Order: sequence, then C-alpha cells, then structure tokens
Amino acid sequence: MEQGGTVDRSRVPDVKPALEQFFVDDRKHLWVQPVASSDEALRVFDVFDPEGRYLGRVRSGVRIVGVPVFRGDHLYAVSEDVDHIPYGVRARIVRP
Repeated sequence: MEQGGTVDRSRVPDVKPALEQFFVDDRKHLWVQPVASSDEALRVFDVFDPEGRYLGRVRSGVRIVGVPVFRGDHLYAVSEDVDHIPYGVRARIVRP
C-alpha cells in the first residue's frame, strides 16, 4: 500500500490458524500441519514452494501419527487402525 497498491481488506482474515508442525520435502517444499478440527487432525497439510508461495491444501486419506517423510512423489508415515495398532503407509502425492 505504501507503494501505491490497494488491498481488499474483506479478503484478509482477522486471524490465522495456529500451526502444529513443519516439514520440508526433498524438493524444498514446506509442508505445514495446521491445528485442525478433530475430523481433520493429523490429515491436513498446507504446502508452500521453495520461494514461499502457497500451493494449496492437501488432505491425506489416513491419520498420520508421528513424523511423516516426503520423498519424491510419496509420503511415508505411520498410521493406526481402529484398535490403535500402528502400520506403515506409503501414499502417492499427486501434483498438478
């Protein structure tokens, strides 16, 4: 605004969501796990490119327990079944 630009304040939220964890993949993308509702907890990530541009929100089909690892086009993580028995997950990351 100081340089002559305009801002539509109605499009800027008054508050931002709290952030839970941060991860960097092998392509230098930042994966941010926001604090989410119990339905989305441990399933949602906001992704940013190496320059800091927001790329979008990614939702996992499974709950992720512990620290996920992002390599190439895959996410590796531990999940739990309904009896809280852990199992390994390899999920394909589909990029536009």
